[in-house]
Parts: sequence; structure tokens; C-alpha cells
Amino acid sequence: MSYLIVVLIWYTISCAEIKAYRDEELFLQARQHYEAGECAKALDCYKAMKQKGRATYYNMGNCYYHIDDPVEAMACWSGAQKGASYQEYDALTHAISTLEQQYLPDQYKPRQWGRIIGRFFDRTFSPFSLLAMQLLFLISWCSLCIFVYWRRRGKLFFLILIMLAIMVLLLGGGLLSKYNRYVWNKRAIISMDNALLLSGPHTQYHVICALPLIDELVVRERIPGWARVESCRVAKSGWIEDNKIRVIDSD
Repeated sequence: MSYLIVVLIWYTISCAEIKAYRDEELFLQARQHYEAGECAKALDCYKAMKQKGRATYYNMGNCYYHIDDPVEAMACWSGAQKGASYQEYDALTHAISTLEQQYLPDQYKPRQWGRIIGRFFDRTFSPFSLLAMQLLFLISWCSLCIFVYWRRRGKLFFLILIMLAIMVLLLGGGLLSKYNRYVWNKRAIISMDNALLLSGPHTQYHVICALPLIDELVVRERIPGWARVESCRVAKSGWIEDNKIRVIDSD
């Protein structure tokens, strides 16, 4: 019995190593195709990979951008932002901004304050996992409660109290941003230019507005053929046909 367990463990490790080696080979082949200007062949290599990391999605976005597929480029870049380091997040944000400047009409480019604040929290706490954020918030909150209960006087006490309060506020905002972006809601982008946002899940309902290609959405609800969404730029919500949006799957 123990021999069988050892064989199974060895087989599992061997399969994992083979897959990792194959993915590494495909990644190198894709980079060679990309440098040669063969973006379609590079995409085939990236798609064949079993395990795709942020670097893979970033490179896939570059390939889609060069073959004029802004929807898939935006989906890859946006999905790769989750858990990205500061340098990776800045590179992805720059790529997304370039795409938005190219495809979004001028009236959609200005960012609302809520969106700017959300980007700040996303960038600040991007490298931290949700569990780490929860632990840090819990520790900061408990420390703040202890200091408030202690009720000592002095400049050092009040300085520490203020610092703990600021930390609790920042961590709370970061947690709220992560939950809103990755847990509570699904994100999507418009995959068809001038997609109609309707007041109900049927084409006979009133048209609220037309949304441009690659506009970012928050999906609130989905039913067969329809999705209730909220546009992140025009601050309007309504229903849109399901085949006119691209849900960011890597979230």
C-alpha cells in the first residue's frame, strides 16, 4: 500500500514537472513569434499553455492589441491586474490607458472621483492577498480599540492613535475596493460599439444610452440572454444583451 502511494506521488510530481516544462517551452516559442511580428502564432502558443500567469496575460494583451482586437486586449490586461506588483500594475494601467485613449470617445475619457479613488486603492493594495488584507485590518482595528480603551495622555499616545486610525481607514478602503472588484461583482467590457443600455431585459424597453466599445462595466445580475450592468464612466445602470459584453474571466 505504501509503495502504491509513493508511486502515485511520484507520478503526480512528474506530470506537474512535464506540464511546467511544456508551458515554459510554449512561453519561449510565443516570445520568439511575437518578436518576429507573428502575433497570431504567439497567441496560439499562449492559449495552449495550461498555467497562465500575469506575464502571459500581459503578453496576450499585447498580441491582441497588435492584431486590432481591443476587446480581448482589454480583458487580458484588466484580468492581469489582480495580485500584480506595483511595477506590473503600472505597466498594465499604462497599456489600458493607451487603449482607452485610442478607442473611447472624448466624452468618456474623463475619470470620475470615485473611479480615481478606486484606482488608488487598487494600485496601493494590489500585491496583497485578500486574506492578508483581512488580517492586517483585524490587527489594526484591535490595536486601535486597545489604545482607545487605554486612554493615556501624551503626544506619543495621540500620535500612535492617529496613525492607527489612518491605517484602519486605508485598510478598510482597500478591503472594500478588493471585495467590490473581485468578490461581490463581476467585471465586464463592451464587446460591440454603440451597444444599447436598456431600462429592462428586452429590446422593447426604453433606451437609456449607447455605450462605446471597451467601456468598463460592473455586472450586477445575469439572466439568460441579458445582464444588468452599471457603466463605470457614465454612471448609469440598466440591462444589456449578454452577447454584447465580455466578462473578464480571470477575475
